[in-house]
Amino acid sequence: MVGVQAEGASPVYRSFVTGEKLETIIPDTIADSIAVGKPRNYIKALNSIRESRGTMVTVSDEEIINSIKVLGEKAGVFGEPAGVAGLAAIPKLLEEGFMDRGEVVCHVVTGNGLKDIQSAMKAKGTLISVEPDIEDVREKLHQRTSQGGD
Repeated sequence: MVGVQAEGASPVYRSFVTGEKLETIIPDTIADSIAVGKPRNYIKALNSIRESRGTMVTVSDEEIINSIKVLGEKAGVFGEPAGVAGLAAIPKLLEEGFMDRGEVVCHVVTGNGLKDIQSAMKAKGTLISVEPDIEDVREKLHQRTSQGGD
């Protein structure tokens, strides 16, 4: 199990790393659904992570925004910042050796991007303009895939 918090709202992470009692903070992150200075039930969260031999990481707002973009481009899913925080953690977990490439991961996107349009505007990726016609859709998709797009 992996616990993920935004860098600007990471009191549970700090407690996990230091082993000290959680200190209340003033959160500062675009991920407003996880922007909590003193989470309820944080002791249960810490116990669950420790009992599962899991870990915790933090992710920056920039990493969160990039994950909104990647999730939209690769999976067609429009996630909100807090909902993609776990996805944003995957590169760090690979880098730190907590998980291996090819390992199966379950990440639940817990919030729709329509909840936070402003963050989505920062995450804009490559847009394809198509006419409301199936042949135009096919043509544009063919063009994109033949140019090396995923």
